[in-house]
Amino acid sequence: FPRTDAYRQAIIKGTGDSQQLLSEAGITLDSNNESPATQATKSQQQNDQNFQPHRGTMILIFGILGVSCCFPFGIAAWVMGHADIKLIDSGEMDPTGRGMTNGGKICGIISVILTVIGCGLNLIPVLFELSQM
Repeated sequence: FPRTDAYRQAIIKGTGDSQQLLSEAGITLDSNNESPATQATKSQQQNDQNFQPHRGTMILIFGILGVSCCFPFGIAAWVMGHADIKLIDSGEMDPTGRGMTNGGKICGIISVILTVIGCGLNLIPVLFELSQM
């Protein structure tokens, strides 16, 4: 921001009205002597406090584990992801985790589908053997 000679002299001497110096620099404060940046930070903190924290990271990890090795994690990712997406849509949960939550839910759905297909393919020979008896 621009610095005038009066501003520099006041800083050097440690004198001068702070409101006047700030107004000369183009910075306006509200009645509580807070800058617009401080006000924005406070309002964002207030907004953040209204949300439940998202579980997107955990749901995504569960979904990946469900696809890669452990089927029950896929079910958990699907159920938890579905519930969290509802909470995000209703405004009760932090929406920043929506992408991870949705990704984990999709991985959970894929793991369940793959498990059902895998079990079905494993049952074909057993059913064939039973039909030959």
